[in-house]
Amino acid sequence: MLASAEVIQLVFKDSKNPRYQMASSFDEWSEQLDWAFSDPDRLNAMAAIIKDVAAEEGNVLLLVPFRKHGKALEERIEGAISLDGKDKPTK
Repeated sequence: MLASAEVIQLVFKDSKNPRYQMASSFDEWSEQLDWAFSDPDRLNAMAAIIKDVAAEEGNVLLLVPFRKHGKALEERIEGAISLDGKDKPTK
């Protein structure tokens, strides 16, 4: 073990979000997941929480379902690096 870790789970009440309520019914779980990582207010809220935790605790490892979700958050968090299996080890 290289470092101690603390796990923080974020739970958003999307059913109260007007854009979520206006979205068409989701036929697939992946459609709902894509919505969750495309709503700008939701992404900005996630990014703000991550920034706060990083400022207080130091480095943050964030696990997301798909590459595009990591890239969406990387764009909103200064200094963030989104890595996936396609990246070279030198990155």
